[in-house]
Amino acid sequence: MEYYARSTLETKHQKIYDAFYVKIRKLEDKISINKNLNYDECRKIVECISADHPEIYWFGGLLNFSNNGTIQFRYYNKVEEIKKQLPKMKAIVKKYKEKVFGLSDYQKVKYAYELVCKSIDYGKDRQPETNEFFHQTIEGVFIHSKAVCAGFARGMQLLLQKVGIESLYVTGNAEGELHAWVMAKLEGEWYHFDPTYAHSTIESGNLVNYQYFGMTDEDSLLLYKPSEGYVGLPKCTSVTNNYFYKENRLNAKLSVGQTRYTTEVRYRMALLGIGKFPCTTYVKDDDFRTILIAKTNLK
Repeated sequence: MEYYARSTLETKHQKIYDAFYVKIRKLEDKISINKNLNYDECRKIVECISADHPEIYWFGGLLNFSNNGTIQFRYYNKVEEIKKQLPKMKAIVKKYKEKVFGLSDYQKVKYAYELVCKSIDYGKDRQPETNEFFHQTIEGVFIHSKAVCAGFARGMQLLLQKVGIESLYVTGNAEGELHAWVMAKLEGEWYHFDPTYAHSTIESGNLVNYQYFGMTDEDSLLLYKPSEGYVGLPKCTSVTNNYFYKENRLNAKLSVGQTRYTTEVRYRMALLGIGKFPCTTYVKDDDFRTILIAKTNLK
């Protein structure tokens, strides 16, 4: 499977990426490197690995960089902990793969989105037997069923990768707060997905908010500001696999012209029980900007 962040690197750095990844899988913390590799190049490679690989959930990034040709990685879990956790994670992934076998890629993404939204509680209280960062990783999602946005995003990313769908972990800000979400490639086009907001904007566990399923860049930039890191993001311009287009479920729409965050809109959304973060997209037959709202238990 292709890994997007890796593909943005020069060929010589892709080889280092691959070597680092092998070391990280083995939890080797101190690594000898080519002395010609500078700090910025090393940080870029490490950030690309993090964006591509949710399965190395123990990986905490670069800890130390030395000009004498050695680096040190940060790890949050011990080998014995990982050995205990992996069987349960593998069982969940196996069950997901069985459920989506034979489905289209769109349906596989939709199932993963729903699974993470419905199965996980949002939060980050520390449990005594765990590392304090579990809520930011797939450990929180698949072991403790409790995570924050980073965990939600990485959990969905892992499921997609396990069925061969290219995906990318993205960080940035949402309404002034740190946030993380997922990008995935469907039928050759990239889309934004946010299982955290899909979960947190619906109070009932029986509903999933699809406003954050298959967003374009134009939609997502109304909500998010991606980090200006080393990984440049792919363009998202297609609406083909946006939930509302694919399912033909424009259950309600509110025309707001160019004022997308008005008090009236927020109030009307609150009354409908949908949440406070509107997502916008184009409506083909009207050709103006709208806010799309769907209570997704409707048939």
